[in-house]
Amino acid sequence: MDQSLKDAAQQGNIDTLYELIQKDANVLDRIDDIPFVETHLHIAASTGRTRFAMEIMKLKLSFARKLNQNGFTPMHLALQKLHELEKSPDLQRNLTQVVDRLLDIDSELVRVQGREGVTPFHYVAQIGNLDLLTKFSKGCPKSLEDVTIRRENVLHVALKYDKIEAFRLLLGWLQRACFKDASSWERKLLYWKDEEHNTLLHVAVSKNQPEVVSLLLDRGFVDLKAKNLEGDTIFNILERQTQANVDNRLIGDMLMRREHPPRRLTRLGYYLISPLKVMLRQHHVRLGFENFYQINEKCYIGIRRRQTVITEERRNTLLVVAALLITVTYQAAFSPDKQPNEFNCTAPINGTGANHYFNFTALNPINATGANHYFNCTARFNAGTSTKVNSSLIQYEDVFLSSNTLAFFLTNFILFYLLPPDDLLGHQLFLLLVLLSICYCTSTPVLNAHSFIRSLGEALLIPLYFLPWITILVMDRRVKHFSSDI
Repeated sequence: MDQSLKDAAQQGNIDTLYELIQKDANVLDRIDDIPFVETHLHIAASTGRTRFAMEIMKLKLSFARKLNQNGFTPMHLALQKLHELEKSPDLQRNLTQVVDRLLDIDSELVRVQGREGVTPFHYVAQIGNLDLLTKFSKGCPKSLEDVTIRRENVLHVALKYDKIEAFRLLLGWLQRACFKDASSWERKLLYWKDEEHNTLLHVAVSKNQPEVVSLLLDRGFVDLKAKNLEGDTIFNILERQTQANVDNRLIGDMLMRREHPPRRLTRLGYYLISPLKVMLRQHHVRLGFENFYQINEKCYIGIRRRQTVITEERRNTLLVVAALLITVTYQAAFSPDKQPNEFNCTAPINGTGANHYFNFTALNPINATGANHYFNCTARFNAGTSTKVNSSLIQYEDVFLSSNTLAFFLTNFILFYLLPPDDLLGHQLFLLLVLLSICYCTSTPVLNAHSFIRSLGEALLIPLYFLPWITILVMDRRVKHFSSDI
């Protein structure tokens, strides 16, 4: 590289750059033809010359992906200098600005593999810079798939260099991601093995990281019987550590509880509650609300991920069917099928100063031709009250209204599932569905139904209907807030 061009890059002098281009229009092209070279973009990025770097990016975008003789891109060099100059806030600010601007121009730059296959994303996880990890994860989510020549993904790198907070942040982003194929991504990354076939759990156990082991067991994507190339499982590693007098009792307790779950916990419940929290609960630490919140969050994320899998054609078809079902069930509640075998017989009972009535409902119709039919009815009642004689505990109308109400609520919730409240229009739709449900619950046929349907609706259907909706709205705000931070 010409020394004058190198000096211009170090000083950030854009005028000198164009003076050199006027003298030799192919000066940048000749540099670009060299496979591995220290370009003036490398120099500008490593010295924090943001404007000069952006000017070069505008003229030669390919320089941003070019490796120097040491196998590093301009972003690699900027990150290395940023980590080395922690005690120079002014230069750190300039270097951070260079990285941000490079990311704005091309977010895929965080995936460019340099020396030993290390990407800028891997390096940020290695040094544990949480702010840049957040920006890189949000700017280019696919960068989590990249591996080094040692087959280490970004999660392996964070654990290898004991960056627990970086691992926690990446795992939190991964488990809350709701884009398409997020579930398969999470499973693939958490089950990933490096070149020695070590899983994330192998690395965490070998480095005695109980907090990481708890996080991995909480997610459920672990294989306790997985072996590396040396044929070791995590229990073999624990045994060797115990022989070496390493204090790994906390990890051992968690793994043993996972290997042999307590009988009082179901398999599903054990997957939803982390082993560390089970241990704390046995020491009388109250975590009930936290566990309940985490279970709701996992259910919400599962629902949102399934929403991304539905195709537009299938979604439109289901919306039409759901709208028809809501219309039919709502209308049916106001016009229930009248049973022909029911009638009311009201007879006045003479009394002093008042008329008394009683109601009679017959189970079977009394229809005949050419014959007279008589029946006797005896009922006890108190003066001033109305007594209804029921021929059965549950009437046909009860069965109809209970089934119709259940179908209405489930269809209403499915409609909300198909149209998640992502914006103001979604929240307005949610409000309309709630108002429609209130109208249904307070309709005359439902209020005048027998005690069975009223008790069923008040005690079971209505709370179960509104609770998932409220949970989804709360979780939607929380996950969006987390995603905006990331």
